[in-house]
Amino acid sequence: MLVTTKNESNTLIPEVWRELAQLDEIIHNVTIQHHGKEYRYADLCSRWGDQCYENDILGLGSFMEEVANGEAHISYPIAYHPYLFDIYITGHFLNGIEYAPDGYNLESVKSILLHYFLVSEGSPEEKER
Repeated sequence: MLVTTKNESNTLIPEVWRELAQLDEIIHNVTIQHHGKEYRYADLCSRWGDQCYENDILGLGSFMEEVANGEAHISYPIAYHPYLFDIYITGHFLNGIEYAPDGYNLESVKSILLHYFLVSEGSPEEKER
């Protein structure tokens, strides 16, 4: 899913990242019915071990206030959480980028790519879903 703002402005603002978190929650909680059974994303997602793939890039939202006021920066193609030292592959998720004058940190991002992988192979019951 490619996400932009309505006016295709910079997405590196706290409000956008709060809305992304809400969108992600909606996608995880939406239910569908098929042949009398109800399914959620967790029932249909492609798994790594026993976990659904998660959009870890959403972790950038936890310090977007600091980014917006210049206290923290997001680098490209790899960024680090300034407090937790989590690693984010920004080169895969952030598009339409503009660099800050330092040529390393981001000044603007036009769109964010989120992934929601679904099971494509499996038992006949899983394929029926």
